[in-house]
Amino acid sequence: MWQWIKEKKQLLQYFLAHLVFLKMFEYYPHIFPLTCGFALEILYFDEDQCVIDENNYKSKWSKKKEFDRGKEAIYNELDFIEKNCGNQEISFIIPVYEDEEHWTGIVRKWIKQNLHFFYLDSYDKSVKSIDKSNVVKEIPTRILLLLMDSPLWQRGQTAYWTRVPNVKQQEVECGARMLLHSFLVASSENPFETLIPLNNIGRERMARDNPFYTWRKENLPNLSRLWVHNIIQNKEFMIPDWLIPVAQTTKRLEDSIFSFDEWKARFCLEQHCSLEQVIALSWRFKEELKEEEEKLAQKKAIEAKNEDMRAKRAQEKADKAASSKKNKGGKKKQGKGQP
Repeated sequence: MWQWIKEKKQLLQYFLAHLVFLKMFEYYPHIFPLTCGFALEILYFDEDQCVIDENNYKSKWSKKKEFDRGKEAIYNELDFIEKNCGNQEISFIIPVYEDEEHWTGIVRKWIKQNLHFFYLDSYDKSVKSIDKSNVVKEIPTRILLLLMDSPLWQRGQTAYWTRVPNVKQQEVECGARMLLHSFLVASSENPFETLIPLNNIGRERMARDNPFYTWRKENLPNLSRLWVHNIIQNKEFMIPDWLIPVAQTTKRLEDSIFSFDEWKARFCLEQHCSLEQVIALSWRFKEELKEEEEKLAQKKAIEAKNEDMRAKRAQEKADKAASSKKNKGGKKKQGKGQP
């Protein structure tokens, strides 16, 4: 029963995300969101990705094409990707439902003729400056493998990956935040820092002339959910008033990122796509999964041991209480029999 409810909830989330992205695409045709099923099906092919012999290798993209072969559809995102992957005017959004419990996102953009990917995870620690982020170049191996050796990131291409600093989610609003962050990063001229101004929402102490003064007592999770709700209800994409100062206060690339020497080395993970790299990363991912399973097994063993100790202490306490009660009862009987 629980599994059925979980599956229905996931389908509803997919549908709502599709609807918001569809309305976004109607207003911003240069921003192309992929379906939620794209990443889900590509990640499905990870298990058999690790091969020893390069001659036995087949890309996940090829497997996805074979998987979709024969399906009749008016809209085929794979064909669109293959046709427009070299169009530097188009930004792609790839929503990812990681481990079927947490929404993250990837935005693909071209900057100065270089291919850039921006990884979005609303569970990252809040930072108020990209310089303060210590994970800006930490991209999960599974995320790298997701797009490697596909039209979005072809063999021979060098890509630059950035983990975009943001405001950590305060509640369970990762779905709404993924939609919000994806739109802001895809539409911004400075995708590296466009989420940082969100720190000002709900910050009560600020000057009256601050662009965010009106929203000093607002709640970012609620605003994000309300934004998504309004798009779905009105069936029309909209930019709420509270997002306007986000765009206004985002620094210009020339005044921030580009002002640093070797800015790509500072803020990007440089990764070349080759067959050797794909296979090396796939084996790294396999080892990471093994380590996670070992850690999970150790955690469960510790929890089981602690539970046994708690049960043992509870039993000892109960036995002690019973023994004490029995002793008191014996003394009372003994007292009544004395002259």
